[in-house]
Amino acid sequence: MRTSARRVLLVSIVLLCAGIVCICPPSAPAAPPRGASLQALFAARGEDAKAVIFIKMRNSLAPVDTLTIVQRETSPWIAGMAVGVYLKSAKVDPKQAAVILNTFSQRPGSLALAATLGAASGQVAPIAEQILQLPRDRSSRPKLLAALMLATYVRMAADGALSRTSQSAAAEPPDVEPPDGEPIDSDFVVPGAGAAPDDAKKGAGKKGPKKAAGKKGGNSGRVPLVGRTKLEPLLAKLLTEKDAEILEATVLAAAWMRAASVKDAILALDATREPGVQGTRLLYMAKLKLDVPETLIEEVFSSRPRPAPEFSRLSPGLSYYDVRTSALGYGCEALGELGEEKYLDKLHDALLDRDLRIQIEAAKALEKIGAAESLEPLLEKVRSYRTPWPVLVSVLSAVGAIPSERSIPVLIERLEKETGRFRLDVNYALASITGDQVAGTLDDWKAWWEQNKAVFTVVPQATAAFRKQFRVQDMRVPSLGSFYDMEIYSDRCVFVLDTSASMKGDKIVSLKENLIKTFTTLSEIVRFNVIDFGGPIALMKPGGLITAGEIPLVVRKVAAMKLTLGTRSYDAMELGMMLPGVDTIIFLSDGAPVAGKFDVWSRVVAGFHIYNRYRPIAIWTLEFGAGGSNLAWMEELSAKNFGKSSSPVP
Repeated sequence: MRTSARRVLLVSIVLLCAGIVCICPPSAPAAPPRGASLQALFAARGEDAKAVIFIKMRNSLAPVDTLTIVQRETSPWIAGMAVGVYLKSAKVDPKQAAVILNTFSQRPGSLALAATLGAASGQVAPIAEQILQLPRDRSSRPKLLAALMLATYVRMAADGALSRTSQSAAAEPPDVEPPDGEPIDSDFVVPGAGAAPDDAKKGAGKKGPKKAAGKKGGNSGRVPLVGRTKLEPLLAKLLTEKDAEILEATVLAAAWMRAASVKDAILALDATREPGVQGTRLLYMAKLKLDVPETLIEEVFSSRPRPAPEFSRLSPGLSYYDVRTSALGYGCEALGELGEEKYLDKLHDALLDRDLRIQIEAAKALEKIGAAESLEPLLEKVRSYRTPWPVLVSVLSAVGAIPSERSIPVLIERLEKETGRFRLDVNYALASITGDQVAGTLDDWKAWWEQNKAVFTVVPQATAAFRKQFRVQDMRVPSLGSFYDMEIYSDRCVFVLDTSASMKGDKIVSLKENLIKTFTTLSEIVRFNVIDFGGPIALMKPGGLITAGEIPLVVRKVAAMKLTLGTRSYDAMELGMMLPGVDTIIFLSDGAPVAGKFDVWSRVVAGFHIYNRYRPIAIWTLEFGAGGSNLAWMEELSAKNFGKSSSPVP
């Protein structure tokens, strides 16, 4: 009896298990728990190893995982990438995003980057509203983060650096009109921005931003800024704060937005004597064409604090995310808005300030005013060997915009000093004055001037027409080499090359062959570096640029480049921009970004607009066979950053 009972029991168990198997058929091996993946990420040594782990797990991260990475990850690159990937999601919760951004902002040096990430997220108003509800503690200043985020967003929008997609909520379909009842402000719009959807994956066949005829590129239409009625109440709330930094960022946002609804609150801040607040008040009043007290102008221009070392010399530190400058910087922008020649002396003095940002703002203001009286101070900067190139770019633009025969010999003399990219800027100034690029090389300009100086007179209308039709990057100068069909004009450049898995086969073979051909035929004066990227990012020569004598070693390293998962386009270009001495990025990719701090094309464009405004690195792009929206976005990126784009066949 016992044996029979055991058999019955055994058969019953087998049948029961079989039933369970039928109900729950075998599935694919389960993915490792997120906790285990996070532990592996934190335990990995080196950013490349961490990037490989992160890219594999990025699509399964919950908001709490992103927050954990931001809190615990030692690599700032990986932490920033985690925030960027989270904000790309179509299901971003503003409350969760607020906590993540506020936590990220507490990492050393990450406040302004957190503001920029939030500004480009597509949900700036709801996220900022949630940030304002967070409590402040010893390490957290959520209201300052919210104010900076609003100021950064408005700066992007006012300059046309945002597409319509990045203005609307991430969950909205592309190319939507503002919701019913949402007013369209006729003054605060995005001029020349594209209205394209961002790419969800490589090679997406969607339309990108339209390429316009004429100088500027991008869509020639005017895209309304969605959400003014949501932004202005946030500004009003922030203007009740006492903290000077919060007030400075808030008034800055109101100035760039031309927000008349907060006028009384801003004018009531005249009791404060904080230079930054007074400088932004002056800018606000100038933007809104209000009566500006002379005492306020005097107060702002008497403020000359000692600049931080990274702003008083040519260094990678000139590239940064914080939209704030100083009282004097705001003052220069304000005088440009006022356009009154009685303040020229103040701007001429600012051209000599120790802070390079102030020199740049002064040059831009002088170009806007366009007074002949400013030519001599500007030409003195052109003559000087000590003028750093970011300042020179703005100065040369101003000289070309104020046409005068006496500028021509000074510019020709400057052309003799230039060997790289800035030959384009000098030629643009010369061609602006003459109304056409009648020469390109130093010898040709000298010969032309010798033949024409006795009879030449400027025609301001010709200058204006030329500058409307052509850009700096459209000038003709002798190249120093070529990469595929793209001419190389810089003698201090970085090649940033996509070696993601999609580049397999003929693409990577073609890339290596053409890269070696380029390096072996470059002019000997060119100094360069190479960054190849997928998920990991590899810098060929850490700490410096490669010389002609190192080409044989470079050729061997090019042959050894490997394909990896991920396409960290933004992070790779940013790393190239951090190298001392670099003025140009030559970027090649076959598709849209996958991972990185800014993981969507429109946000890549917007991020670099903020990062590069005082160190205008040129970006020349090669779109490698994906076509569609990728080509259009890469054209947009280069057009907004002193470059051109091409689409070579692999």
